[in-house]
Amino acid sequence: VNLVLMGFHRPVIGHAILGGTVHRVFTTAPADVAIFVDRSSRSTGSEQPTAVKKILVPYLGGTHDRLALELADRMARHTDARVTVLHVVAPKRRDETATLGAKTQVEKSFAEPGKQAPVQFKVVEHYSPVTAVLDEAQDADLIVIGVSEEWGLESQLLGWRPQRIADESPSSLLIVRKYGQAPQPSPAVQTVAPTPAQVAPVHNA
Repeated sequence: VNLVLMGFHRPVIGHAILGGTVHRVFTTAPADVAIFVDRSSRSTGSEQPTAVKKILVPYLGGTHDRLALELADRMARHTDARVTVLHVVAPKRRDETATLGAKTQVEKSFAEPGKQAPVQFKVVEHYSPVTAVLDEAQDADLIVIGVSEEWGLESQLLGWRPQRIADESPSSLLIVRKYGQAPQPSPAVQTVAPTPAQVAPVHNA
């Protein structure tokens, strides 16, 4: 299996969205993982799913973000959806080289042979990447986002702080994790018993 796709079905979205079963799959599945959170009924009041016309991909350049680009590209190639890639930079601290590198990566992701997916690369200056995403989410039908520490998602996976995007977004979300990039225990808390060859002999004085 290359991709595990799960639906999140709790009627009330809480801070445990990346806990429980989702946490176990995120951290142990030997494949890319995507969690779909359907918010279409919240915005329309209907139980019927709405067509996805606008896809928002927050992008900071991490491995999980690149998987988000790949999946958004796949969806756009087979639908009429348009993709906006949102690159957030700190106010008055824009690194043109880094921004150009991000734009180049985005263009590369959407330049594979076949149907050319319509994509817009948008740079926004903001002190809070999370707030910038929530502002842009007002006009999106679906957010495809990687579990990056910068977005405050991976940290919630480990229980460090709330995940505002998952809790407050009015749009549906596809939260993705690239295989091989799941959080690992800190080396500081890993203990490995030494082998006999590693134990230095003790000489009595």
